[in-house]
Order: sequence, then C-alpha cells, then structure tokens
Amino acid sequence: MNKEFNFKKWSEKYHNKEVVELNKYFTIENFNTISKLGIKIKDKIYTQYEFEVLSMDILAFYIDDDMTAEEIEFTKDLKETGVSKEEYDNLLEKIEEINKLYNF
Repeated sequence: MNKEFNFKKWSEKYHNKEVVELNKYFTIENFNTISKLGIKIKDKIYTQYEFEVLSMDILAFYIDDDMTAEEIEFTKDLKETGVSKEEYDNLLEKIEEINKLYNF
C-alpha cells in the first residue's frame, strides 16, 4: 500500500512537536561553548525545526579542508569567539549524535 505524503501533518510535527531536550545531551561546557559562539539557547524542549536552526547556527563556523575559498568566505571565524577547535569539534559530535538518535 502506497501512502501519500501529508505535508500539513509533517509540517505541524516538524515545527510544533517538542522532541529534543538539550539538557539531556549537552554538558555545561557545551552550553558555554554555544554561548561563546554568540548563539542563544532557549530553556525549553526543542522542536525538530528549532534544533535544525541551532545546528545551522553552530555549523556556520565549520571549515573543512575540502572547502573552496568562496565557501570559506561565508563561514564565521571561530578564532574570534575564544572557542578552541577541540571544544567546537566536541559540540559537532553532540549535534551529530542527536541527529542520529532522532533520525533527523
């Protein structure tokens, strides 16, 4: 049986169903790192949409060896935040872990 995709139902769930409780996954150090990046965290359970926005805000600082100069031009400078590469990488691992856990 082939089910039709219900966009309205998906959108409602994506934008409104609170699913990710950041306190379960992030340490105080992770929250401090996010704060140093200039990103504000809400004291609530995040929807998938809100978590995706948070992830994109964090990924704005990501630089990879395979990126072009033009791509790097659009990234934010991690050096200006006081966040070490190790702290940042740890945060990215947590984001990836949450994405896998919730199958985002």
